[in-house]
Amino acid sequence: MRICGGVLLCVCALTLQPCAAAAADRNSAEAEAKTLAAEKEAFGRVCGACHSTTLINEYRSEPDWRETVDVMIQTGAKGSAEDFGHVMRYLARNWTKIEINSAADGQIADALGVSPELGASVVRYRATHGPFANLADLKKVPGMAKIHLESRRDRIVF
Repeated sequence: MRICGGVLLCVCALTLQPCAAAAADRNSAEAEAKTLAAEKEAFGRVCGACHSTTLINEYRSEPDWRETVDVMIQTGAKGSAEDFGHVMRYLARNWTKIEINSAADGQIADALGVSPELGASVVRYRATHGPFANLADLKKVPGMAKIHLESRRDRIVF
């Protein structure tokens, strides 16, 4: 590494791949942070226009949230299709419970706060080894033991 014009440069003797990968990871993390912020902002703006956003006090399934949002739209909630998409993603990431033995990989990733790849690993493991009976079974999926599942236990239905 060296500094050129006040900018730290990665200089790799054989390849620039590690530097490019680090930049891609940073850009991906920044994009994810912007997405999360947009979802939270839309949730606060759209839902908070009618009621306190602290009214949520229980986890619900994705279909239950979809029905709730549809009722809100029918009763006058204002927002664009993009806004309501952000609201649903916010609810999926923060207030949705899943049936781990039937959920799709994207639902698992959102509800458990894991990567889409790890969500897909859960589905593959389930298909090979059968249904999960408890949290200990879920932790057998490669990569899941590192995840703090205890903090999301109330979002998982076995």
